[in-house]
Amino acid sequence: MLRLRGGNTFAAGGLAVGAGYLGWTVNGDGSYLASTTTLAAAGITSFGSVTGMGADYVAVGGEPVPKSSQLRPYHLFSGSTVNGLTCAR
Repeated sequence: MLRLRGGNTFAAGGLAVGAGYLGWTVNGDGSYLASTTTLAAAGITSFGSVTGMGADYVAVGGEPVPKSSQLRPYHLFSGSTVNGLTCAR
């Protein structure tokens, strides 16, 4: 179960589940990926969206830059990479 802080809500369509990962987007707070094995999570963007790409990959989109451009950067992560996340000690 995920509980959001500060009254934030999950973005519509902003949940992605695949082999080794769980990804979500929070309205007003960015996008996150977590390992389904270690439960470690990482903030990926401060603005963006998470999209599952089948069972093995997840794409995280960032803010379009510059504003005059229609280009939007995406980061592609494999589920096995996300599954290897660990908490900083």
